[in-house]
Amino acid sequence: MHNQDMVTGCIKALYGDWNDALDGLGVSMDGSEEFGNGVSVMVTLQFYQNLKDMIELLSLLSYEKTLMEEYEKVMEIIEKGLKEHAVIKNKEGEQRIVHGWGDKKSYYVGSFCDPDNVSRHGLTSNAFWVISGMYEKNKNMKETILNAFSALDSRFGLKTFEPYFLPGTPGETREKALGGTQGKTLGKTLGKTQGGALGFGRIYKLPPGTAENGAAYIHASAFGIMALFMMGEAKEAWEQLMKILPFTHEKVSCSPYVMPNSYGDNVKLHIDGESMQDWQTGSSNVVFKIILRFVFGFQAEYQGFFIQPSNWIPFKNYQVDMIYQGKSLCISYENNGVGKRTFLVNGKPGASVFDEAMNIEKLWVDKENLEDDIKICIAD
Repeated sequence: MHNQDMVTGCIKALYGDWNDALDGLGVSMDGSEEFGNGVSVMVTLQFYQNLKDMIELLSLLSYEKTLMEEYEKVMEIIEKGLKEHAVIKNKEGEQRIVHGWGDKKSYYVGSFCDPDNVSRHGLTSNAFWVISGMYEKNKNMKETILNAFSALDSRFGLKTFEPYFLPGTPGETREKALGGTQGKTLGKTLGKTQGGALGFGRIYKLPPGTAENGAAYIHASAFGIMALFMMGEAKEAWEQLMKILPFTHEKVSCSPYVMPNSYGDNVKLHIDGESMQDWQTGSSNVVFKIILRFVFGFQAEYQGFFIQPSNWIPFKNYQVDMIYQGKSLCISYENNGVGKRTFLVNGKPGASVFDEAMNIEKLWVDKENLEDDIKICIAD
């Protein structure tokens, strides 16, 4: 909350966000202070989600309401700021969710005209617009998000940016002048004129089409896949999921049984799906969450869990067994081609609720008074 920009209501980029190669957003233009008020839209959306999660937890703990009310007010400010500043339009009325902007909104990244005079789409801000819950406020943003995902699509999955950043884009002058350092030296070294033209940061140093610079960076691609499932676009989500799984590739440059960092793609540089390294922490963990929540359909909550398989599944049946709160839980699915989803809980019909965003019927199971063995059967 201390890093919220009071002008736009969004969260300052400072050193950078998940895409740490975009470390130019937070830099002060004139060097009067270490950081300016450049913003990361992705971080703002993540913080918005964190506030929502904290309110839910504090409510369950019967915590004092004043703190929850404070968080709610901050969420309202963020909502207003994102709607006013993070969603832009061109002359034709086309909308775009930007990745962020520099100090004093001197430039955008992921806009219709970035500092390198390129129209660019970014993945993570679009993905977290859905994951954070902002999408629930206005589902009309779906077309905007899907258009971005379409532009970011590739043979290896959703890319971080399209197009990538080429050497010589804004940010290079800054790096040469600073020798890789940041902070107050910036304004003294470059002066206000050059400082005002600062751009992305060091992302241009990554070969085009690799890692964060316009590749299918799997950690980010998985965020996009999660967003697709959450918007009810299960078939497209499955297509993207299959692209990033290593065993679907004829050739892999890393372990075929561990998620790689990314899939590079630059024909001119003879990069054809290679990855720098295995990347267990980010890539595979998000993929695991996707499979658990939207394939097997198990979504844990504080008071119980939802059973919510996606509205399109590429196989006829499955069964998954797990331990939930010390109890045996078996979830089985069968596609009978009926076109209407039903649930049985230990042989008894379960009452479902309709999820408008995911376009599915889903089942709520309260954790109180559960039997030691729980068998849930889903039929479509």
